[in-house]
Amino acid sequence: MTDEGKRYVDLADELNAPRYAVVAGEMDRIWWRLSELECEEINGLLTAIDEVERTGKAIHQRTRQRTMNDQTNRSKPVTFKSEIREVGRVAFPAYQGTRIMMMPFHLHDVAGTLPDEIARWRVVIDEIVAMGPVHRGTAYLTIDEAAISRGETHRRPGLHVDGVGPRGDAGGWGGGGGYGSNGMLMTSTHVGCAAWDQTFEGWPGPDGDCAHLDAQIRDDRACVLLQPGVVYHCGPMTVHEAVPMTEDCRRSFVRVSMPSNAPWYEGYTENPTGVLPAGPIHPRRVAQMAYRP
Repeated sequence: MTDEGKRYVDLADELNAPRYAVVAGEMDRIWWRLSELECEEINGLLTAIDEVERTGKAIHQRTRQRTMNDQTNRSKPVTFKSEIREVGRVAFPAYQGTRIMMMPFHLHDVAGTLPDEIARWRVVIDEIVAMGPVHRGTAYLTIDEAAISRGETHRRPGLHVDGVGPRGDAGGWGGGGGYGSNGMLMTSTHVGCAAWDQTFEGWPGPDGDCAHLDAQIRDDRACVLLQPGVVYHCGPMTVHEAVPMTEDCRRSFVRVSMPSNAPWYEGYTENPTGVLPAGPIHPRRVAQMAYRP
């Protein structure tokens, strides 16, 4: 393994709350300079470390130190930046009730890695990808089309972020969270989501829950109500929530989560073209499957 590869693995130990954004940014810069073979080697090593930590089958010095660092740093004051900005517009294909969740595909080969079943989406996804911060690597596509009644929410209710796992640790799912820092691109056909562009003190709870940070939302100017057809780039720690529909509708929601090697969960959509997730595959998260994440 090269010195840069070793540095990447060492940085994974430092991926804790206080230094998350800085460390994740350095890891991203290193990742794209590594060879494909070394990336595979590192993924295998980090997957093995994560398996040890998850199952408790053995005690590894690295995972033990990571846990100690997390516990120490979690008790200190922490701030994180929730960011969102408009990057463009797209037109949606006709509604068909499609639902795809976190399906891996290649940013640099949209046409070749989106299956024929969703061929009508290739042009739209290609346009969205062009608006993103990176254009190579394995990203994750979510398309959620559903009939929603007035007063109901389409997606996950309550303040949350998409890059934090079940234990409140960085490296959860989606949104370019975990070891990545490039965030996600989102758009929809109807207003159904609010996001906040501000700094928060504290740290998200398990599965990214941010209900305990609600009191920090004081400035209405920080709230962005996502508009139909507009593509937004959200950071890896963007606080957002679903908002109730103002009328009965058939809503289409699209998210492209930027490349990362954060965990991917059984129950997400497999890609029939053979593209695999870049990160470790974990058992199905039953609680998370109860709503539309």
